[in-house]
Amino acid sequence: MLSSPARMPMDSNTEDIKRYFNVVAESLRSEIRLLAEGQGGTNERLDRVEGRFEQLDVRLDRMEVRLDGVEVRLDGVGDRLDGVGDRLDGVGDRLDGVGDRLDRFEAAVAAEFKAVRADMSEMKAMIRLSFGQLDSRLTSLEGDVQSLRSRLDRLEGRSQA
Repeated sequence: MLSSPARMPMDSNTEDIKRYFNVVAESLRSEIRLLAEGQGGTNERLDRVEGRFEQLDVRLDRMEVRLDGVEVRLDGVGDRLDGVGDRLDGVGDRLDGVGDRLDRFEAAVAAEFKAVRADMSEMKAMIRLSFGQLDSRLTSLEGDVQSLRSRLDRLEGRSQA
Protein backbone atom coordinates (compact mmCIF):
# COMPACT_ATOMS: atom_id res chain seq x y z
CA MET A 1 0.00 0.00 0.00
CA LEU A 2 1.43 3.04 -1.18
CA SER A 3 0.56 6.24 0.47
CA SER A 4 -1.14 8.73 -1.58
CA PRO A 5 -0.33 12.39 -1.18
CA ALA A 6 -3.93 13.17 -0.28
CA ARG A 7 -3.92 10.67 2.49
CA MET A 8 -0.79 11.95 3.98
CA PRO A 9 -2.17 15.19 5.35
CA MET A 10 -5.03 13.26 6.80
CA ASP A 11 -2.73 10.88 8.53
CA SER A 12 -0.86 13.75 10.03
CA ASN A 13 -4.15 15.32 11.13
CA THR A 14 -5.25 12.03 12.54
CA GLU A 15 -2.06 11.76 14.50
CA ASP A 16 -2.54 15.31 15.82
CA ILE A 17 -6.10 14.54 16.76
CA LYS A 18 -5.01 11.32 18.46
CA ARG A 19 -2.34 13.17 20.42
CA TYR A 20 -4.81 15.90 21.33
CA PHE A 21 -7.33 13.30 22.51
CA ASN A 22 -4.59 11.49 24.45
CA VAL A 23 -3.66 14.77 26.18
CA VAL A 24 -7.34 15.49 26.88
CA ALA A 25 -7.87 11.91 28.07
CA GLU A 26 -4.80 12.17 30.37
CA SER A 27 -6.09 15.46 31.72
CA LEU A 28 -9.51 13.93 32.29
CA ARG A 29 -7.92 10.93 34.01
CA SER A 30 -6.00 13.16 36.41
CA GLU A 31 -9.14 15.21 37.14
CA ILE A 32 -11.10 11.97 37.67
CA ARG A 33 -8.35 10.80 40.07
CA LEU A 34 -8.63 14.12 41.96
CA LEU A 35 -12.41 13.72 42.07
CA ALA A 36 -12.03 10.11 43.26
CA GLU A 37 -9.57 11.22 45.98
CA GLY A 38 -11.95 14.03 46.99
CA GLN A 39 -14.81 11.56 46.95
CA GLY A 40 -12.78 9.24 49.21
CA GLY A 41 -12.22 12.09 51.69
CA THR A 42 -15.87 12.96 51.50
CA ASN A 43 -16.77 9.32 52.10
CA GLU A 44 -14.45 9.23 55.13
CA ARG A 45 -16.05 12.37 56.51
CA LEU A 46 -19.51 10.96 55.86
CA ASP A 47 -18.48 7.72 57.60
CA ARG A 48 -17.32 9.73 60.64
CA VAL A 49 -20.56 11.72 60.66
CA GLU A 50 -22.54 8.51 60.30
CA GLY A 51 -20.59 7.00 63.22
CA ARG A 52 -21.42 10.02 65.32
CA PHE A 53 -25.07 9.71 64.38
CA GLU A 54 -24.99 6.05 65.38
CA GLN A 55 -23.47 7.03 68.75
CA LEU A 56 -26.19 9.65 69.17
CA ASP A 57 -28.80 7.07 68.22
CA VAL A 58 -27.44 4.67 70.87
CA ARG A 59 -27.42 7.44 73.46
CA LEU A 60 -30.97 8.45 72.53
CA ASP A 61 -32.07 4.80 72.83
CA ARG A 62 -30.54 4.66 76.32
CA MET A 63 -32.20 7.93 77.27
CA GLU A 64 -35.51 6.66 75.95
CA VAL A 65 -35.19 3.52 78.11
CA ARG A 66 -34.35 5.66 81.13
CA LEU A 67 -37.26 8.00 80.42
CA ASP A 68 -39.57 5.00 80.14
CA GLY A 69 -38.37 3.94 83.61
CA VAL A 70 -38.93 7.45 84.94
CA GLU A 71 -42.40 7.48 83.41
CA VAL A 72 -43.23 4.17 85.10
CA ARG A 73 -41.95 5.51 88.41
CA LEU A 74 -43.94 8.73 87.97
CA ASP A 75 -47.06 6.69 87.23
CA GLY A 76 -46.45 4.83 90.50
CA VAL A 77 -45.98 8.10 92.36
CA GLY A 78 -49.15 9.44 90.76
CA ASP A 79 -51.08 6.36 91.88
CA ARG A 80 -49.69 6.72 95.39
CA LEU A 81 -50.62 10.41 95.42
CA ASP A 82 -54.14 9.50 94.29
CA GLY A 83 -54.33 7.11 97.25
CA VAL A 84 -53.06 9.82 99.59
CA GLY A 85 -55.62 12.21 98.14
CA ASP A 86 -58.40 9.68 98.76
CA ARG A 87 -57.20 9.18 102.31
CA LEU A 88 -57.06 12.95 102.85
CA ASP A 89 -60.60 13.22 101.52
CA GLY A 90 -61.64 10.60 104.09
CA VAL A 91 -59.82 12.50 106.84
CA GLY A 92 -61.52 15.70 105.69
CA ASP A 93 -64.92 14.02 105.85
CA ARG A 94 -64.15 12.71 109.32
CA LEU A 95 -63.00 16.19 110.41
CA ASP A 96 -66.23 17.63 109.06
CA GLY A 97 -68.10 15.09 111.20
CA VAL A 98 -65.99 16.02 114.23
CA GLY A 99 -66.67 19.69 113.54
CA ASP A 100 -70.41 19.00 113.40
CA ARG A 101 -70.22 17.05 116.64
CA LEU A 102 -68.25 19.87 118.27
CA ASP A 103 -70.86 22.39 117.09
CA ARG A 104 -73.63 20.27 118.64
CA PHE A 105 -71.60 19.82 121.82
CA GLU A 106 -70.96 23.56 122.01
CA ALA A 107 -74.67 24.26 121.58
CA ALA A 108 -75.52 21.70 124.30
CA VAL A 109 -72.92 23.19 126.67
CA ALA A 110 -74.23 26.70 125.97
CA ALA A 111 -77.81 25.55 126.68
CA GLU A 112 -76.69 23.77 129.85
CA PHE A 113 -74.74 26.86 130.90
CA LYS A 114 -77.87 29.00 130.44
CA ALA A 115 -79.87 26.52 132.49
CA VAL A 116 -77.24 26.50 135.26
CA ARG A 117 -77.11 30.30 135.21
CA ALA A 118 -80.91 30.45 135.52
CA ASP A 119 -80.78 27.92 138.38
CA MET A 120 -78.03 29.98 140.04
CA SER A 121 -80.11 33.13 139.77
CA GLU A 122 -83.05 31.28 141.25
CA MET A 123 -80.83 29.91 144.03
CA LYS A 124 -79.47 33.38 144.77
CA ALA A 125 -83.03 34.67 145.09
CA MET A 126 -83.93 31.78 147.38
CA ILE A 127 -80.78 32.35 149.45
CA ARG A 128 -81.63 36.03 149.77
CA LEU A 129 -85.16 35.13 150.83
CA SER A 130 -83.86 32.51 153.25
CA PHE A 131 -81.23 34.93 154.54
CA GLY A 132 -83.95 37.53 155.13
CA GLN A 133 -86.11 34.95 156.90
CA LEU A 134 -83.14 33.73 158.95
CA ASP A 135 -82.25 37.31 159.83
CA SER A 136 -85.77 38.03 161.02
CA ARG A 137 -85.88 34.73 162.95
CA LEU A 138 -82.47 35.50 164.47
CA THR A 139 -83.67 38.96 165.45
CA SER A 140 -86.78 37.38 166.93
CA LEU A 141 -84.67 34.79 168.79
CA GLU A 142 -82.36 37.51 170.07
CA GLY A 143 -85.41 39.36 171.34
CA ASP A 144 -86.69 36.16 172.98
CA VAL A 145 -83.25 35.55 174.55
CA GLN A 146 -83.21 39.15 175.83
CA SER A 147 -86.65 38.71 177.29
CA LEU A 148 -85.66 35.35 178.84
CA ARG A 149 -82.56 36.93 180.39
CA SER A 150 -84.53 39.72 181.87
CA ARG A 151 -87.01 37.17 183.29
CA LEU A 152 -84.12 35.08 184.58
CA ASP A 153 -82.57 38.12 186.18
CA ARG A 154 -85.89 38.95 187.86
CA LEU A 155 -86.35 35.39 189.01
CA GLU A 156 -82.83 35.24 190.35
CA GLY A 157 -83.39 38.59 192.05
CA ARG A 158 -86.51 37.27 193.74
CA SER A 159 -84.91 34.07 194.81
CA GLN A 160 -82.04 35.90 196.46
CA ALA A 161 -84.36 38.18 198.32
